[in-house]
Amino acid sequence: MKPLVYTGTISYCLYLVHLGVFLVFNSNTGQNLLRSPLGNPVHDMAIVALSFAACYAVATISWYSFETPILKLKEHFKVGKQTRVATDSSDKPLEAVS
Repeated sequence: MKPLVYTGTISYCLYLVHLGVFLVFNSNTGQNLLRSPLGNPVHDMAIVALSFAACYAVATISWYSFETPILKLKEHFKVGKQTRVATDSSDKPLEAVS
């Protein structure tokens, strides 16, 4: 269950980086793994597995070096409970109608 929870934690970054990582792997191998069948399925599966591992690595680095410090900034901006008051066009509060 923990791997699934961790994947959910870094899922947004996985979404952001997956295409770039797959494009890098495709350009370095000279093959388009997503569109055309290739001759050696073991080689193709290894490249896909390495691509997924690279996506997880990049997302993990981003989570700990970029996203976590930014999320810690929320501690400095405490916001209390806010209430809204209905106003008319002159920005005067409207009275409750019973």
